[in-house]
Amino acid sequence: MEKEAEDFINQGYVEKNDIDPEDNEAVNKEIDNRIASLTDDEAIIATDDSYMEDINEKIAGAGWIEISKDHKEPKNGIFNPENMRNVAGEIKAIEEGIKWARSKGFKRLDIYFDYAGLVGWAYGYNINRKKDSEQDDLRTKYYDLIRESSKHIKLVFHKVSAHTNVKYNEEADRLAKDAVENYGK
Repeated sequence: MEKEAEDFINQGYVEKNDIDPEDNEAVNKEIDNRIASLTDDEAIIATDDSYMEDINEKIAGAGWIEISKDHKEPKNGIFNPENMRNVAGEIKAIEEGIKWARSKGFKRLDIYFDYAGLVGWAYGYNINRKKDSEQDDLRTKYYDLIRESSKHIKLVFHKVSAHTNVKYNEEADRLAKDAVENYGK
């Protein structure tokens, strides 16, 4: 596991910066600067999730915004929460964003998200292949997706604080909620 962790760090999944994730103005500025500096082979996704047991406990909403040099498209969808409630939606948003980026041939994808566990699972933390529960299965699928995708595209994770007026996180959150609230309408 130590070698895998070292390989993962060398892959560049997390880049050091001096931005305080609690400072929404600084985070918004960082994202805007990143968008302005995108090259033709780079993209960004901002993701979030929603789970509303009172509306439908069998679905989780996913919201994401695909951003490239000449493209910005909000997306959302409904997924099976697989016993992970809203986290399943954020995993699915990342999965869909990675599929989009790979289909377009991007070499780098910056992922802005608000659930810290996603980076840990990408590193293999709390991944237990010996258990058969759905929760472990979804984490394992996510881990495998990140590992496989990283062979083709550089993935860079950026943790942002939830519900603090980070523009694209708030938009992704709204998209995820809309997916749940409008399911079946």
